[in-house]
Amino acid sequence: MRVAVSLVSLFILFNGGAIAQKINIETNYENGNGLLVYQNRSLNVIAVRPQLKNGDRLNIWFNFKVSGFRMDTLLTIIIPFERSYFAPDPIVIMNKDKWERIPAVNEGFYNVYRIQPLGDTMQVASGVPYTYDRLITYLEQSGLESFFLVSPLVMSELGRVVPVVRIGNDAIVEKKGSLLFTARQHAFEAPSSFFMEGLMRFFCSRGIEANYLRDHYDIFIVPMVDVDQVAAGGTGKDQLPVDFNRNWIQQPHWKAISAIMNLADSVNKALPLKFFLDIHSPFPVTNLSSHYYSNYSDGSEQYLRLQAFFNEFSQREGFNLPMVRNNRVTEEQRTIRSYMLDERCRETGAYRFNQLLIATTYEQSWQVKPDGTPYTTEQIFESAYNMGLSIYDFLVKTGDK
Repeated sequence: MRVAVSLVSLFILFNGGAIAQKINIETNYENGNGLLVYQNRSLNVIAVRPQLKNGDRLNIWFNFKVSGFRMDTLLTIIIPFERSYFAPDPIVIMNKDKWERIPAVNEGFYNVYRIQPLGDTMQVASGVPYTYDRLITYLEQSGLESFFLVSPLVMSELGRVVPVVRIGNDAIVEKKGSLLFTARQHAFEAPSSFFMEGLMRFFCSRGIEANYLRDHYDIFIVPMVDVDQVAAGGTGKDQLPVDFNRNWIQQPHWKAISAIMNLADSVNKALPLKFFLDIHSPFPVTNLSSHYYSNYSDGSEQYLRLQAFFNEFSQREGFNLPMVRNNRVTEEQRTIRSYMLDERCRETGAYRFNQLLIATTYEQSWQVKPDGTPYTTEQIFESAYNMGLSIYDFLVKTGDK
């Protein structure tokens, strides 16, 4: 009997002090991700790691709800990691009614976060989530505008609609060209969706700049490419059998990539494609969260135009954007940027998109400005609005014919 009592006491001790009271996490919702690997309610501690999903190889994204913790002391959240960018600094926590950024304390193999709970449930994520459902809701609301047309581009591998948006004034017959934008080729890069929504807000605004762009260009937007991994709460980057952003070959594996290729072709035939932007976000670690873009060979006409455009944008943002050299990848793993620049028409041998003025990838910061202060969602929208104004200025100043 004494042995039995001793075993029960040990069981209670190692399970947080009470069998019925445990800290729990929930991930059974869209974009949810997280695996509870340890909990101790008496110490108010949990350890959680992201789960690999749908061919993922990098466990970067987590998004879970936690409950059952004590409210009389700090809650400690431990994120074990194998490489530093797997555990972001800071993370975000929905504590009662708003997202808070919580800095990490690095303790060897772990990043540790401590917060005083304000309610009986909190949501914890690598960054503020932007879900597929949020996108669809936004598109349905914006689709009430006469110049905003939402259509299914293709059905994903798991049966979700990959939407495409067309913005333009159909009353104007003679136009100068078309613009194309994409985002979320890497599902975990949620800030890129806030930036994309900000761009769509700009293109739908009533200012003279947006009016001009709608009158003179047809604007096409694929706001979420890897919809299945976004819904699943996966990372997407480097996923098997191939990363979406490395699949720009003649016969892509992913349906969405083939569909965007066909879209770009059809758009370019109707009105020459003049401007292309693929929006990303870097790994969610503060010292890697600078904005940057991809450049081309020094001194080329493409390079000079790109510099002029980002100089315009930098002035509006109030900081200089660093550039990263465009290191060409192999034919088997081309990026969308290299596809847009290098693709040739089989019949003529000429570049398929031969009137492109700008084609690049822009990395919207994960969660901090260059001065280290955090972004709010509204500030990301404002940054995207500045991008829209810069597109207008660039096209007008280049005298685009």
